[in-house]
Amino acid sequence: MRDDSRNWKVVECEVNISGSEVTLERVRPSRQTLVSGVAALTHFEDTLGTAVGWPEAAQGSSYAVALRRDRVLLVNGPALDCGWHDHPELAVTDMTGGYTVFDLCGADALQVVKRGTAINPDLPSRSAARIFGGLGVILYHISNQERFRFHVGSAYVPAFVQTVQSYMGKLE
Repeated sequence: MRDDSRNWKVVECEVNISGSEVTLERVRPSRQTLVSGVAALTHFEDTLGTAVGWPEAAQGSSYAVALRRDRVLLVNGPALDCGWHDHPELAVTDMTGGYTVFDLCGADALQVVKRGTAINPDLPSRSAARIFGGLGVILYHISNQERFRFHVGSAYVPAFVQTVQSYMGKLE
């Protein structure tokens, strides 16, 4: 398996936007690892707990996020060598520079989320992969009801920030 992790440079931007009752701020996890394979959803349960989907909230500083039945994103999870692992048949890719992470928080955060995606907190989904404002993102709760975490492809950060600002402006 080809290692493309060096192709993504970590985006060095600072974003902290406040408006109305919502704030968008940049978050910097130390490691993001994409793991694919039949056992991906269950392999890390002992160390990171059950992978979160929607609307579960990720707890603590290390956790797994379910993207599909055979793919998870480990946030601050164990250090793994990139490539194919014969046992337990998992493909591992370092995505630390591939995704830029943002928290959207505040009393109106859910309203911004609803403007950008067809999502309902009352309808659970095993996957945290979503389309937000036309962009593919990973979206889930973090810690509490008023904080949502987005993992955005680093190349799409300017479009994501502009989209969130637009939705925030419509709240006022």
